[in-house]
Amino acid sequence: MKWTVLVSVVSVLLLSTSIGGTNAQAQPCSVDTVFVVDRSSSIRGTGFNLAKGYIDEFAGCFNGQDIGVGAIPYDCVPRTSFPLGDFTVSDYSLMYKIYDMQYTGGTTRTALAISYMKNTANFRDGVHRVAVIITDGYTEGSMSELVAKADMARDAGITLYVVANGALVDNAALDAIAGGPNNVFSIGAPCDLATRILELCGPPV
Repeated sequence: MKWTVLVSVVSVLLLSTSIGGTNAQAQPCSVDTVFVVDRSSSIRGTGFNLAKGYIDEFAGCFNGQDIGVGAIPYDCVPRTSFPLGDFTVSDYSLMYKIYDMQYTGGTTRTALAISYMKNTANFRDGVHRVAVIITDGYTEGSMSELVAKADMARDAGITLYVVANGALVDNAALDAIAGGPNNVFSIGAPCDLATRILELCGPPV
């Protein structure tokens, strides 16, 4: 009788561990994250420097996770600074590529940048796809166009987050890009976003 009870207890403990305990948490998290970074006139050079520092600090928020990183700075035209596939958060040389990005100024075309990201980002098969748009929300074009391009990215399996950057931000635009205020983050807390991204790490869809 004692052995039967002991075996039952051990079985329950093993089951609970496999569902929500140490074994589940130890599974590697694979995510490709591309940063779409506003470098237009409204952001200014100081804001763009804040964005670069944010990405650098974001990379330090992970511990042994498989997080690929790419960056697409944009003003009126988006351009890939470094593509997905070249760096993960654990690569020391990533820092140099981040700070190599240059401020340009000019007109903001966020809808175009999101569309460019969707069409060009080289996401790996079988991993979670994330895009982080760092902007103040002020952009050329209509709100309906912005929403349409963001929804098209989501339909392609890309989870969108927004980091609010700037002394004045257009909260309605930020919410529209992110799909709601819960996916909008502060420029001062990169590990908050990292923690949210790690929540994606069930089986990739």
